[in-house]
Amino acid sequence: MPRYLLLATACLSMLLWSSAFAQRESAEAAEAQPVPASRELKLKLTDGSMVTGQLQTTTIKITTSFGDLSVPLANLISFTPGLDSRPQLGQRIHSLIEQLGSPNNLEREEAQRELQKLGQRIRPQLEARQNDRDPERKLRIRVILEDLDEQADAWSDDADDTAAVLQKKDTIITDEFTIVGRINQKTFQFASRYGKLTVQLSDIQSASANIEEVIRDVRMKLAVKGEHQANGPYMKSGVRIERGDSVSIKADGALTLPWAGNMASTPMGVSNYGWYVNGQIPVAALLARVGPNGTPFMVGIEKTFDATESGELQFAIAPHPSYGNQVLPGQYNVKLFVDKKE
Repeated sequence: MPRYLLLATACLSMLLWSSAFAQRESAEAAEAQPVPASRELKLKLTDGSMVTGQLQTTTIKITTSFGDLSVPLANLISFTPGLDSRPQLGQRIHSLIEQLGSPNNLEREEAQRELQKLGQRIRPQLEARQNDRDPERKLRIRVILEDLDEQADAWSDDADDTAAVLQKKDTIITDEFTIVGRINQKTFQFASRYGKLTVQLSDIQSASANIEEVIRDVRMKLAVKGEHQANGPYMKSGVRIERGDSVSIKADGALTLPWAGNMASTPMGVSNYGWYVNGQIPVAALLARVGPNGTPFMVGIEKTFDATESGELQFAIAPHPSYGNQVLPGQYNVKLFVDKKE
């Protein structure tokens, strides 16, 4: 074989070997990269089952009216698929509410029982129909709402903190704000102690960070209602905290916002509709202050802090600048824990 062909063959072999070696090194380096730790979540599925484990993703992507966002799982508090992602449930709720006005009494009774079973999470759908023109339907909706109010008043320390209010759109609550839109992932890979599962978004009732509670010196529950807005009297908790006390607050529940098309708000508020404190506290957020002259601060769904001043802990709702005098139906349920300073 001519010398130039031998030389060309040798060069080609060297190039192929170098390329294969580089690809192998790249693959090994990729395998060596640490996989970001996924936050442990508790999934409540539509069939009533509960699963605890880790989503095999680092972000959840959601499309909002203001663009697409990627929410790091490390900042996630909870997410709740809305009725747009669960059309069969939306149709069922609508059909049951219609059935409350059936000419058949047995059908009316059955619909009422089924709606009561669905609990607090369908409050917005019921409140949107509470002035229905059908007198029988209107009466039964009022009875169901009164029953839900009694359930909220009897809220147990063992109650599920992730009870999710159903909205039309998907909701993601982070440690900074609430996002409303359309979650793009329709399927999630979930690793539990029993193995890996493939979970459809439509099969998830709610998902929340698995945060353990610690027993405190003071444990109490209270309801902050829509008339307790920060431009008027705050709701007094009756709990006095002292400088140095460790305070932890958890909240859930919902308020209906008439000025936002009867949209339901969580204690995180709705920044889409304005700010109480620009860029920091959205309207309809749960607030607190220490003493009557204390500076209001945002609680949201969870707040832990060491008290820097002494006084009674008071709560209120961040008002809308244009609708601050309008009473908001519903309530935020608050759990308060205080570790008293030694």
